[in-house]
Amino acid sequence: MSGGKKVKSEKAPVRGSLNATISVSSLKISVTSDDPVRALPELRKLVEAVGSLENDAMLYEDMLGFELKEKLSSEVVENQEIMAIIKNTLNVEEDYLVTKGVLDVIDELDFEKRNKEAVVDQDQLRSCVESIFSSVEVPAVRSAIVHVKGPIGKSQRLMILDTINRRLNYPKLRVMNTDARQEDKVLIEAILFGDFQYERQE
Repeated sequence: MSGGKKVKSEKAPVRGSLNATISVSSLKISVTSDDPVRALPELRKLVEAVGSLENDAMLYEDMLGFELKEKLSSEVVENQEIMAIIKNTLNVEEDYLVTKGVLDVIDELDFEKRNKEAVVDQDQLRSCVESIFSSVEVPAVRSAIVHVKGPIGKSQRLMILDTINRRLNYPKLRVMNTDARQEDKVLIEAILFGDFQYERQE
């Protein structure tokens, strides 16, 4: 990094804590938090401000990457295409939110076809979607990435996405699917981009 500026994440003295130091040529800022997930967005904004003063984009990039790894599932983090889309979107958007929900999977038997299909309950789906977006400023959402992970088929995934699309008033939407045949739950993970006035309390 240029300009003699460094960001150092120190080993936390207790589980669930965060110690970080931002060093500039003539200034050192120490940050401590007992809630790293909620502290990371504020730390990133501080780093962004320092980075703009020092004209060092690498500082912001490092912090953003660290923050995303803390908030997102491993499937999203390991998907280079999706991560590139997230970072490119944040070059033009004001901010982002991550919200998640989990659905139970039901085995629906078809005696005529002699098979079974993994499905989700529609009432539970509506309740889950309402819950995960209840504290989101929907008018501020300009685009979103939705990750659906579970043992369900195409028709069930489309039903989930349609429910989310209607709840968010049809923003620009990208979809990531992960097949997980051995699991009995469906994970819904939404990354929302926009100009948010407040953050959802996780």
